[in-house]
Parts: sequence; structure tokens; C-alpha cells
Amino acid sequence: MYTVEPKLLGYVQNGTKYVIKNDTTYVYVVKVKGTPYDMGYAYGSLFASELQEQVSNFYAYLLQGFVDKYVNDYHIPLFIAKYIGWGDDYVFKGLLDLNWRLAEPYTPPRFIDEMRGIAAASGVEYKQLVQINMLPELTRAHCTIVGAWGKATSDDSLVQLRALDWDNVMPINKFPLITIYQPSQGGHAFANIGYLGLIGSITAFSSAQIAISEKVWIPKP
Repeated sequence: MYTVEPKLLGYVQNGTKYVIKNDTTYVYVVKVKGTPYDMGYAYGSLFASELQEQVSNFYAYLLQGFVDKYVNDYHIPLFIAKYIGWGDDYVFKGLLDLNWRLAEPYTPPRFIDEMRGIAAASGVEYKQLVQINMLPELTRAHCTIVGAWGKATSDDSLVQLRALDWDNVMPINKFPLITIYQPSQGGHAFANIGYLGLIGSITAFSSAQIAISEKVWIPKP
């Protein structure tokens, strides 16, 4: 069990920022409360400079990878790839925008309000936050999960594990983050485990004693 005491880094109205650090291992923790917009605004206020860096690094790294995919995987000369637009940021961002057009009608307003709050406080463009959060949709990302219960455990309990199988050199890794939400408009307090700027829950647990993680649907042979 990880028992390092969190260190307070700062606070604003509706939010408090911490870091848990042990030698070179660390994770940021932010605790926010209020409406979705309030929580987003506190989040953005506490991580304004980090979010600016996160967004800049995100595009620089992934746009280069996008070019490499077409040039290396499909053996298309770089000058041709750039000429026809493949590998260009217009195409890459356009694909993320298309994913958002498909997802937005099914996205609860609280996520949109939270991103608008983050953008207003941090100076990061709302559209950039949306694009970053569409990356897992574009890549159809999935990770390693384990669920064990009953006789599969030593004490007949329920054990859940999810490994964040992420590109180990992606700069987003610089800001691992646990966000503790305390909503004022219904719902339970919960902790979301992920990275700075990515607000959707794929690993989280609630004060209602409910936890979530990804499910990989493997077709039968």
C-alpha cells in the first residue's frame, strides 16, 4: 500500500492541489467541488501552467507520430505525404473534431461544462481540450484489466486492477493525476485516475463503493 503523505501545493475557491511523491515517483492530486463549471474552473486555475505545457507537448508529439505513420508504415515519401495533407495538423485535428461531432450528442452536459471551466481558467482553448479528450476515441485505446472475486482471491473479496497501458514516452505521462470530485448538483463524490487534461473516467471509484475500468470485448473464435 502506498502511504506517502500528500504535500499541499496550492488552493483556490472550490479546489485544492497536492502532490504525492516518493523519490522519482509522483502523482498529482486535485480536489474540486461545486457545479461542473465550478470544478473545471478550479481545476484550470490550479494547473494553468501545466495545462499549457501539456497541450503544447501533446500536439508536438502526436503530429510527428501522425506523419511517421504514413511515411514509415505505408512507405509514402515525406514530401508527398505533406503535399497531399497526410500528416498535416489540419488532417489530424480534423479527425479529432470528427470524433467529437459523433460523440457530442451523447456526451452529458457536465463534461462540456467542466471543459469550458478549465478553458476559462487556464487559457487553454476549449477546442484543444476537446481534441485531447478525443484521442482515445480516435485510437480506440484499451488497456490491461483484471477482476477477481470469491475463491480467486485469498480472502474471498473483490479485487480490481487496471494498468494504464499508455505510450511510455508520450509527454502526457509527465502529469499523472487523481481528481477527486465533490459535485453539488447530485451524484456521489468520486476519484478519477488518469492524466492532466483528460477528464473522462475510464478508471475511477466512488464513495458509493462502485469502481469502473475498461472492458475489452474479445470476439469468440
